[in-house]
Amino acid sequence: MGIQISFSGLMVVLLVGAVSACTTTNDVERLDHTVTRKLDALTATMKEELRDLKSIQRAQDKRQEDLTKSVDALKTVIYANVETMGRSYESLDRSTKRLAESLKTDHELQQHLLTDHQSFETTVGGLTPLATSLDQQVQRLTDILRESYKTELLGLRERLRILEGMANPTSQPRNDSSGIPVAPSDAGRKSQAKRD
Repeated sequence: MGIQISFSGLMVVLLVGAVSACTTTNDVERLDHTVTRKLDALTATMKEELRDLKSIQRAQDKRQEDLTKSVDALKTVIYANVETMGRSYESLDRSTKRLAESLKTDHELQQHLLTDHQSFETTVGGLTPLATSLDQQVQRLTDILRESYKTELLGLRERLRILEGMANPTSQPRNDSSGIPVAPSDAGRKSQAKRD
């Protein structure tokens, strides 16, 4: 009797265990199915995020490439501007030096002109007494020539009168000195010699 009860109890336990096992297996299957779905959803989400990350990475790479190109172009422009500014500075420096040399030359030329002008004024100042003396000498020579001309004119008139007397001897008395021409003065002879 006791053995039958024990067997019956064991059967009950086994039945309950079997039922429990079936219940646990179903739960496990459902849990596994749920986990699988969640894993699939998570995998799909991760793949989508990975695609997004790759797209973002490609966009960043593209922006980085564009930025690098822009920086290179900007560097080229800056270097060209720096080179142009350098040439402009060198040209300006050469022009400044030429201007300084020109100003120096102009200053030296002005100094030479000033010195020449002063020398000219000094020369002109020295010529003034010479001009005055020359004017006096010319005036004196003019007076001498005038007196010589007067003397020579008187001598010529006297000779003409004598020649007229010799041509017309009856018109005036003869004397010892009528046939002797009057000699002109020394000044008259000198003036006559100059004209000859």
